Amino acid sequence: VKDFDTLKPDTPLEEIIRTVGLPGLTMLLVVEEGKLVGVITKADLLPLVKDERPVKEIMSRNVITVQPDDRVVHARRKLIEYGVARLPVVEEGKVLGVIAEMDIARAFANLKRSVPYRHQKHQLEELTVRDAMNAPAITTDSSTSIRSAAEMMVQNDVGCLPIVNDRLEGIVTRTDLIKTLK
Repeated sequence: VKDFDTLKPDTPLEEIIRTVGLPGLTMLLVVEEGKLVGVITKADLLPLVKDERPVKEIMSRNVITVQPDDRVVHARRKLIEYGVARLPVVEEGKVLGVIAEMDIARAFANLKRSVPYRHQKHQLEELTVRDAMNAPAITTDSSTSIRSAAEMMVQNDVGCLPIVNDRLEGIVTRTDLIKTLK
């Protein structure tokens, strides 16, 4: 059983922001008198982002990517190796989509349901990023305000925005946006 970070209903917003803004942490459980009374996610905090600076000031520039014809097992290895939650899928300089661990899990589950057991291992090894990615990618450019980027993530229910100006220049995640609240 995994331990989860918890907080009380009266935890100050600053502490919530500081804790939820940590890389890797996706949610905090709200516990009162030993009972779960709620959950706070990074997505819940995005509407608080009001920073008008351009997103280029906070984006990560060294973006780890995969190609649509890469095998999903290769993408999963990259997610783990680089400690990232999502990878833009790029072909010939264009961002086609994004793949995350949940997309990979969903693709594996669908394959297990639809393919006879004796063929599953081979099919899992041959599954491509194109088969599992979310497409098209929701992107923005480097001049977009941090506030607008947060709004785009909320409206489109995405965890990152590839930053594109003719080519992929960077990426902004929910964590990057939440850090602007501090």
